[in-house]
Amino acid sequence: MSNPPTRASQRSNRTAGGRKPVRKGWRRFFAWKPILLTLLGLFLIGAVAFGVAYASTNVPQPNDLANAQASIVYYADGKSEMARISEVNRESVPLTQIPLHVQRALLAAEDRTFYQNSGVSPSGIARAVIVALKGGPTQGGSTITQQYVKNYFLTQDRTVSRKLKEFIISIKIDQQESKNKILENYLNTIYYGRGAYGIQTAARAYFGVDVSKLTVAQGALLASVIRGPAFYDPALGASQKASATARVNYVLDGMVTEGWLSAAERAKTTFPKTLPRSKPTKAGTVGYIVNEVRLELTNKLGLTATDIDRGGLRIVTTIDKQAQAAAVKAVTDNMPSEDSAPGLHVGLTAIKPGDGAIVAMYGGKDYSKV
Repeated sequence: MSNPPTRASQRSNRTAGGRKPVRKGWRRFFAWKPILLTLLGLFLIGAVAFGVAYASTNVPQPNDLANAQASIVYYADGKSEMARISEVNRESVPLTQIPLHVQRALLAAEDRTFYQNSGVSPSGIARAVIVALKGGPTQGGSTITQQYVKNYFLTQDRTVSRKLKEFIISIKIDQQESKNKILENYLNTIYYGRGAYGIQTAARAYFGVDVSKLTVAQGALLASVIRGPAFYDPALGASQKASATARVNYVLDGMVTEGWLSAAERAKTTFPKTLPRSKPTKAGTVGYIVNEVRLELTNKLGLTATDIDRGGLRIVTTIDKQAQAAAVKAVTDNMPSEDSAPGLHVGLTAIKPGDGAIVAMYGGKDYSKV
């Protein structure tokens, strides 16, 4: 026969009223239960709110400047550029015209998982929102898709609401458009400094070449300056060149890491030489011709100022480049001095016999001073 339990053992197995004691683990659970339920509730509310925001947010039409391109005026040969009519200096090109190594330089600089991610960086968004709420400086970390959405569809406002809208639209754009289309649009809309929007105009502004001719080093520099042209354009000074050099090295090393550039190619790639920054030019004598072109486009074709300034038109005039140069020289060589003929205004027009096409026109020395 077993011995009856002692009082001590009875106290250890039962509490007052005959109930078993609650273990410490369960005590902890019940203590945390209200907090866990609160967190779960907040999570569900947040999920529902995001779902509502996602469903109610539509992909907007591109903003006014997203598709704006410079209209280019050519001489009669159709090749020699006379002037550009533009609010935005941009000339869009298809992705197939942009060398693969230039595309990869951009990916190495901005978003190495571009072709694998869903268009957003949750950690980058969270960091930017937290900093924005605290009133701190702008944070990076956006994917190429997010930057594309900001430039193409939204504004540059640095608000939490704009950042959240960017997040939602980026997810939708990633589902609606191909990665190549997103990359193409991004490369054609991003600002590179020197007044250049888009990779084609940037290639000409920095290196004087068509985008299809860009080297690996040149592509790496252009991928670097988009981070902040005022800080990475080497023509601005020693500090900017040092920053650009470090950034280019980062891009090139990233290309090696991703398998897009061999170590041997990397070793022989040096910092590219850039053109000097062009100084603002006056309208000069061709300003009078461009004004006549605008008048004809408006009066004869019915185009609006927006059509001309942002439409990316390619306009071939009847002006012969050599004849125009000869006309300017003739006026300059025979123009009386201002002292001997104050207030004198000289004009010249040369017309092709037969069809009356204007091959040269001199309306004044500088149209910008009219």
